[in-house]
Order: sequence, then structure tokens, then C-alpha cells
Amino acid sequence: MEFRFERKARYNVLFKFGHGRYLDTWSILHVLSGFVLGLLILLFGFDWWIGLSVILIMLFLYEIFEAFNGIAEDVENSLSDIACGGFGTLLAYIFSSFFLPILIPTILISLFLAFLILFIGWRSYLSRRFARSHNLDPKNRLSYRGPAAQRSIILFFGSALVFIPMPIFAATDFKLAITWFAFVCLVYLFVTGYLHVK
Repeated sequence: MEFRFERKARYNVLFKFGHGRYLDTWSILHVLSGFVLGLLILLFGFDWWIGLSVILIMLFLYEIFEAFNGIAEDVENSLSDIACGGFGTLLAYIFSSFFLPILIPTILISLFLAFLILFIGWRSYLSRRFARSHNLDPKNRLSYRGPAAQRSIILFFGSALVFIPMPIFAATDFKLAITWFAFVCLVYLFVTGYLHVK
């Protein structure tokens, strides 16, 4: 078992189930998932900013689970999936006054749509995986190693360090949020070799 991302996707945006570099049909599911989680924050009355940070942690952990279990995608897609989930959560927050009177039906309808998309997407994924398993050409391997792969892993975990605490920092002290963001970005640039200090 290995933590890995795939090589860069061929298309930045892919309007079908597969992996676009930034967005694909799976992005809709991630927005819906974040939206449902945001509605659950409203339902149970949790603190909004702490709830958003917990949801970001859950989304990052899910992407780690995928990477360890061979559901490989490039790092930009993984980060985009997390951003889409966070966006869905923010949608629930922004339109909370509209959804509060119809919270339970909205959660049930959103869950139904999410499971429908998940069912269709997994059928598509499994059929492609079956077709790929019969093609033993080593050029079609998804994983890659070396400095580019290491930079992808650093980018992924560095992004987790930046964005998970940001809602709490922003709610308590906006200057702290900006300082934290700048600090982690400088560390990332230094570690990946984009910033050289003599």
C-alpha cells in the first residue's frame, strides 16, 4: 500500500466521470457532500467555524484514504475535491435562512442526489477499471515517483496545514489567518526549492 497521486490529467475540466486536472463530474458529488455536511451543522446547532474546520479535516482524510487505496488522481484534483466540499458547506451557510424551514427535506433530497451520482460514478469507474486491467501496457500505469511526486505530496499536506485551521483563525483573528497563510506558503516555497535562501 502506498500513498500516491497520478500524473497530471489530460484535461483541466472533464465533463464525465473520470479525473480532470481541476474539475470533473465527481466535483458535483463533492459539492453536494459538503452541502449536506453544512446542513448537518445547522441541524445540530454546532459552532459554524469549528464545524467548517472539522468538515475540511474529514475531506482531507477522505482524499488520503483514496490515495492509499489506489483511487489515484493528481494532486490538483484532490485539492479541488476538498475545495468543492468546502464550497458546498459555505453554500449551506450562505443560504441557511432559506433552508432552515425545510431542513430535513433538503437533507434527504441532497442525500438522494449524492447517492445517485455516487452509484452512477462507481459503475463508470468499475467498468473503466475492468477495461484497464486487461491492458498490461506499463506505459498506462497511473502512479509516478521522483521529485514531481514528492512536490505533489508536500503540496497536498501543506494545503491541509493552511486551510484546515483557516476558518477558526478567520473567526477569531483575521490577521492571524493572513499570517498563518503567508507562513505556510513561504515554508512550501522553501521546501519545494522554489525559494532559495543563501
